[in-house]
Amino acid sequence: MFGPKLNVPDAAPVAPFVIVVDISIRPQLIAELAVALMLIFSPFLLMLLPRQGSLSRKTSSVLLVISAIVLILVALISYAVFGISASWAFTLLVWAVGLVVCLAVRMLHKSAFSVVVACVLTLFVLVLHFMDILPVKPYKRFFAAIQPGMSEQQVLGLLSKEFQQAAG
Repeated sequence: MFGPKLNVPDAAPVAPFVIVVDISIRPQLIAELAVALMLIFSPFLLMLLPRQGSLSRKTSSVLLVISAIVLILVALISYAVFGISASWAFTLLVWAVGLVVCLAVRMLHKSAFSVVVACVLTLFVLVLHFMDILPVKPYKRFFAAIQPGMSEQQVLGLLSKEFQQAAG
């Protein structure tokens, strides 16, 4: 009807048990991540303001706390949804972002508070990487350990082993 007709062969029929997953990116998620990134990097806005005065120091401290809290929340949500805190790349990315923000505040205001926040973020990242806070990581380990040909008893044994380790 509009333009030339293309000779495209009919697609092969799809089995009725195939599930199609919608993996489209929601605009709302992009907006939420943009707001989170703006809050995380908000201490960099202080570079535009004069650096003298206690108001500037207090503002940088408040923005640093907000930045650290938002970074921790983004890391926890990523961990809960994707279970990616076992990845060294994720761990180093979260740590590096927190460290860069803390160092910026430290360089601008010679703030000892930024060193404390950097230590807290480092401790948080290490705990998140090495400990099973939520059942996501134990489940991923359990699922990865299942091999073709295993009996039901072997699979249940893996399940009980993994979740006893997570609980204990």
